[in-house]
Amino acid sequence: MKKILCIEDDENVLFYLENLLKNYDYEPVCFSDPLKALDYLKNCEEEFPVIITDVKMPEISGLELLEEIKKMGIKSSVLVITAYAEVEDAVKAMRMGATSYLKKPLKSEELIVNIEKAIIEYKNKIEIENLKERIRELRELESLNLRSIKMKNILRILKKAAKSDSPIYITGESGTGKEVLARFIHENSNRKNGPFFAIDCGSIPETLFENELFGHVKGAFTGATVLKKGILEMADGGTVFFDELTNMPLNVQAKLLRVLETKEFLPLGSSTYKKTDIRIIAASVINPEKALKEGKLREDLFYRLKVFVIEIPPLRERKEDILPLASFFLEELEKKYKKKIRGFSKEAIDILLNYSFPGNIRELKNIIEHAYIICEKDKIEAQHLPIKTEITLNYDTNLEYKKAKEIFEKNYLLNLLKNTGYNIQKAAEISGLSRQMIYEKIKKYKIELDK
Repeated sequence: MKKILCIEDDENVLFYLENLLKNYDYEPVCFSDPLKALDYLKNCEEEFPVIITDVKMPEISGLELLEEIKKMGIKSSVLVITAYAEVEDAVKAMRMGATSYLKKPLKSEELIVNIEKAIIEYKNKIEIENLKERIRELRELESLNLRSIKMKNILRILKKAAKSDSPIYITGESGTGKEVLARFIHENSNRKNGPFFAIDCGSIPETLFENELFGHVKGAFTGATVLKKGILEMADGGTVFFDELTNMPLNVQAKLLRVLETKEFLPLGSSTYKKTDIRIIAASVINPEKALKEGKLREDLFYRLKVFVIEIPPLRERKEDILPLASFFLEELEKKYKKKIRGFSKEAIDILLNYSFPGNIRELKNIIEHAYIICEKDKIEAQHLPIKTEITLNYDTNLEYKKAKEIFEKNYLLNLLKNTGYNIQKAAEISGLSRQMIYEKIKKYKIELDK
């Protein structure tokens, strides 16, 4: 959030902006030519939270620049710089979506305050878009018709738990959908109209944790030139989801416990406590009992969070959900790319149902996307799935020998045909079986030959 794009044809003003922003630890990227700035934006992989532009420029005006930025779908907050006589143009810019305008000569403190406001506006804009997407996902979660008893029970319990303000602790392997369930809880709660913040505790440096959560007052430390609200303050009235809680420093866990118990916190550099009304949902890949033994989780915090502990089973333990999820992901891809595919072949279904999915739902989604992109037929078939079936197929050792033998035989035949390009003669030569026997087994197991 530190990069800022500056577009100003007056070299003196541009030099002033560059040096001022550097003094406040921002990373300015400066252009005196607005057309070159536009070319840069078209090829730039990352988006700038804030763009500062002059109104009057010879090649293209600030209004025209703003219009081009909107056409490109860029979500950056835009601050326009204007002389007193150009205020009318600045007002037009704001009607077109600019955040605010600043009159020349620029005042350092006013500029920095407006940049901070613009960054918050940008973050809110992104959060609202993400929220809309998540709400869509959550509505679809309920319409997925998940078949496993385990997931039906979990959703039933979470719907009831959502109506309270009790904290919830979610555990489960990576990729099982812990954040999706956290948002499901929020959307089914009385706080659904409040904010939802998801914090990845593994991605925040230890030194910045308290600042991110509690915020700071002006002058709290070197570089704290303006007041900063922390997540706990901004989330007032809503829900905060702490993903991978066991990565949070223990001293911060102690302060989070105080928030749970008293609903108040102390911003850095302040002597006055602030109140916050939030619902806390925590999650971790590691089992909380194991985290306690390893010293990664405070016992007092865990027992405060332990009102509802929900363990999401891995996908391999709820195979009934694989096909509904796979069909859902396929439908989403069809909506996006407009290429119609009529489901999955029997062989592809068998492979999906027998795969262990170490990456769970996230891995299933990637597998379906891979298959969809390379598929040139009306159905996704075995050869489209990026799964090494000969290594990853699982067999139930509780089966009778005869049934287990049939499963092995069918999967052996599927792999054999796939690896030979469905050439029966080659399959017979490799397996030592006659062509007639292979055809009999194809008929027995109702295997669809590649056309």
